[in-house]
Amino acid sequence: MAKEMVGKKFGRLCVLSRGRRDSKHLWWKCRCSCPKKTVTETRGDHLRLGAIRSCGCLQREVTSARGHHYERGKRFGRLTVVKELAGKHRRYFCKCRCGDYVTVKGRNLASGETKSCGCWYRDSRKTANLRHGMSPSTHKEPEYSAYHREKSLCRNPLIKHFKYYGGRGIEFRFDSFSEFYAVVGNKPPGCWLMRIDRDGHFESGNLEWVPRNRK
Repeated sequence: MAKEMVGKKFGRLCVLSRGRRDSKHLWWKCRCSCPKKTVTETRGDHLRLGAIRSCGCLQREVTSARGHHYERGKRFGRLTVVKELAGKHRRYFCKCRCGDYVTVKGRNLASGETKSCGCWYRDSRKTANLRHGMSPSTHKEPEYSAYHREKSLCRNPLIKHFKYYGGRGIEFRFDSFSEFYAVVGNKPPGCWLMRIDRDGHFESGNLEWVPRNRK
């Protein structure tokens, strides 16, 4: 039996030698054909039945192809995941901040291609020709500097303090500078922008300008 199993292939696994034995099962040492050439011990009956066909790489590839799994309550822009829908490809039923519902592909959520039910685009068109007097290209205005800084803290893992913000789940919940500016308004002299709830998100209702010397 041992000689018959050695060298035999089951999916991506090739049997190398006999492994341990427990009270009911015989295990076999196998090498996977994936780039890592992982050696693993697998029960003989699982090999013969096709229950195990790789070191785990095959399942990871399938999961990656389908996209990540997102739990209820996960936010993407203005969308909040309500539930995952059945089907070959990951699709999610989401509630938009405006109150409407929409079905979105998981990869479009992950890439940022879809971040609302369509209301964000409509709202942005309404204010496209309004001038707020800021200078996004030079970051000279303090309000825009605050917008850029807080956004980076939550979304850019390469900056030094990301671990204290985005790294622990704090989100920047504004889709544009115009939306941010409408909430925070002009920066009073000698103040900086802070969250009211220090563990909360950067969002409407949780931001205020406070004096720099306030403890």
